[in-house]
Amino acid sequence: MKHQTRLTTVLLITIFLIGIVTTGFTSTPKTSTKESVSLSNTTNFDDPIAVIKGMIQAINDQDPYDYMNYFTNSNRTAMTQFLSSNKSESFFKEKEAKLIQIKELPKEVGVVAAGITSGENLNLDDTRIFYAEINFKVDKEDKWLYNGTNHRVIVVTKEDGNLKIVRLSVPSIEYLKDTGNGFNSEDENIAVKIESTLDKKGQVMNMNGMVIDNIAASEKQLKNEKLNPIAIKPEIGIDSTATDEHTRPSNIRVYMTNSVNINHYGSGTHLVDFGDYVYNVLPNEWGDWYNTAKTAVQAGAIAVKMYGWYHVYHPKWNFSPYYADVQDNTNDQVYKYNSATTNFKSAVNDVGGIGVDILSGSSYVLFEVHYVAGSKGPGGQYSGTMWQYGTLYWAKQGKGYTYMCHYYWDSSATQPIHFFYY
Repeated sequence: MKHQTRLTTVLLITIFLIGIVTTGFTSTPKTSTKESVSLSNTTNFDDPIAVIKGMIQAINDQDPYDYMNYFTNSNRTAMTQFLSSNKSESFFKEKEAKLIQIKELPKEVGVVAAGITSGENLNLDDTRIFYAEINFKVDKEDKWLYNGTNHRVIVVTKEDGNLKIVRLSVPSIEYLKDTGNGFNSEDENIAVKIESTLDKKGQVMNMNGMVIDNIAASEKQLKNEKLNPIAIKPEIGIDSTATDEHTRPSNIRVYMTNSVNINHYGSGTHLVDFGDYVYNVLPNEWGDWYNTAKTAVQAGAIAVKMYGWYHVYHPKWNFSPYYADVQDNTNDQVYKYNSATTNFKSAVNDVGGIGVDILSGSSYVLFEVHYVAGSKGPGGQYSGTMWQYGTLYWAKQGKGYTYMCHYYWDSSATQPIHFFYY
């Protein structure tokens, strides 16, 4: 049977080549899986820069199959599904790409810049993080994908003996500059201005300074979030300000993997009202303790809200075909359409109009809040990671949500987080 299959294949190829001569057809599609594998075989998968350059070349070739070969298994599975389920939608949002400069970040800086969470299950010993300036040419400019120099952190990890790309994300460029890990280029300074304008005003700008979108929450959206007429303000003595420091986003881009979400939205990336996102994440991430330990769920509402908020402005999956702020699974936060309940909505409303940030240099900046299940007891103080069951413990001790936020997210007793109103 094997010899018969081989002869049949040879005959088919011969017939195809004759067809080329007789019809004048002179090129084969670049999306051939067989061809794309051979292209990737020339890449040294022990060299992270070679892997990144190979990925960029695949963008220029507009070859999704070769492109996939540079990514981890989970990405390849999602990308294959995208091609299968979104036949009418272009795989690539970028038309051309050119690597301008790239540097490897110190591990501790890279983990923060890339927003690596425990849910991603990355072995940090086998993971390397790079900061890059990439020049893109696109047909349609969008949030953090515009013509000219774009900034990315690129997470690369070892999988099955080869280095593969986990994701490309948008870092806090100001954080990288503050830690001495910026490029100090003119384009980077423009990117910092773009970042600041997005954070402060909700306006999306391109490199030419043109506003191409506005994602600031509407007055109606803000009012809906503050349905509780008496929002629970931070306790007296807690450093806070009533001035607008950050603009709450109107929506968040979510890459759908859960069947409940796909049935409602369809596959791929979809815009979700930001308030609805928080309502429908909290019940999947926190215990329903509202009737017995209300402040624990309020702390959870802050955590869920601020994680999503940060990634609206620093998208975590900012590459083709996703171009998503977050996924709907444990890579980020579990979002399930129509899973909100009255108790969880009440907790979100209780802390409506209140957010957290932290001092960096001379300004207060958003940061990626972290949380894990943890244990029901003290522990984890100043760790940067909130314990869900720890909040239940502290609520039983009569502590408020602001105490819990400080307990876990303060860098130290002298470097506290900061509450802001919006």
